[in-house]
Amino acid sequence: MIQLENAYKSITGKNFDFFVNAGLAKTECTTCQLFFDNCSGNVDLFEHQFIIDYLKDNPPKGDIEQFKIDVRDFFKTYGELIYNKETQYLKLSAQVYVDLFVNRYVAAGISEPKLPPECANGDFCLDLASGFNYIDFLENLNPSTSYFLIDKSYYTCECLKYKINKLGLKNIEIYCGCVKGFDTSIIKNHTVSAIRAKNILAYIPDFYDHIDKYKKIICENGHFVFQESIRSCAMNIHLSNKDRYFCNGWDSTLEIGSNQKDPLCLHTLVYKKVNNDNQQR
Repeated sequence: MIQLENAYKSITGKNFDFFVNAGLAKTECTTCQLFFDNCSGNVDLFEHQFIIDYLKDNPPKGDIEQFKIDVRDFFKTYGELIYNKETQYLKLSAQVYVDLFVNRYVAAGISEPKLPPECANGDFCLDLASGFNYIDFLENLNPSTSYFLIDKSYYTCECLKYKINKLGLKNIEIYCGCVKGFDTSIIKNHTVSAIRAKNILAYIPDFYDHIDKYKKIICENGHFVFQESIRSCAMNIHLSNKDRYFCNGWDSTLEIGSNQKDPLCLHTLVYKKVNNDNQQR
């Protein structure tokens, strides 16, 4: 942690004392950085998620308004000077965060999430906008399946890479970049049996403008899997697009997540490519 704070100070001229002044551990800086990804850089949403939600059981002490100013400044500084730029700082952050990470939902007794079976059938699985939460799957992945994860956040990618290396996994590749600009020819030597997109519309609202290139690379009898939090209405958007984007050559099944109290619960919509020759929209 000393290394990380020194790296931050060398970049910004600032330190993490404001966390200590609020009765929090300096390691919470790494949590803030993950929230930056989760709220797509929106500082108001970040303040709500970090201070009101995440810290609700351990609220900041002392001058709360000053802490809000300080944490917003950290958020802005991270976005302008570090996010997607300072790779070494992000590597150090990833080590600190992953080594200390405990999934508090799982620790509270909620079932650990699992990948849909379509994404573990021994072939090649592409995961779009994987996010940090993919870390929950790593220890239970099918060793016979090759996984290719795409995420545009360098910090998220460094966290995943660190954990993958720590576990000694050899069947996972990380690509740091945007789903919209991804060149699918990079994986042309693989037979893509499944593509998974979780909460994709939260990060890429215009995802359907880019979906055709992904549909085309799925092999016959392969699957396109959408997963969305039961707390959002995004699955309704996928279903409303069904007749336009998956009207010919695809079968579908929908599994409704039923546990409203489980923050990890998802709706899952699976399209199976049954006709490789008919790709009409």
